[in-house]
Amino acid sequence: MFVAFGIYGSSRRRSSLTMADIDSMTGLEFESFVGDLLKNLGYSGVKVTKSSGDQGVDVIASKNGTKYAIQCKNYSSPLNNKPIQEVTTGKAIYGCDVGVVLTNSTFNKNAVQAAKATGTLFWDRRTLQKMLSQSTFS
Repeated sequence: MFVAFGIYGSSRRRSSLTMADIDSMTGLEFESFVGDLLKNLGYSGVKVTKSSGDQGVDVIASKNGTKYAIQCKNYSSPLNNKPIQEVTTGKAIYGCDVGVVLTNSTFNKNAVQAAKATGTLFWDRRTLQKMLSQSTFS
């Protein structure tokens, strides 16, 4: 049984983690959850960066020889292009191959345009739901 709230909030135990649980996480809880989710999905070298001065990268992880710099955003509204710009810089600083912005929300058109132009992956709510369903957290 996964302890969803033991790690990410209250002490209630749950056998599954829902999007509502994720939506109620703080930013730091969401970053920690993303790190655990990536480990669960077979990523290696997963590291959650320090909470301040992280250069726009919250989690670093590798899979199939690719090193990812991931910016995590737990928001209730669509993201603009600022997180795309931040992770693009952070990717270079951390020596990663790919930048990713992962959110429980969506991206506005400017964010999508910036992501496509910079080669940044943008993983939205549907992507997160798919990742969750592929994990043992669901």
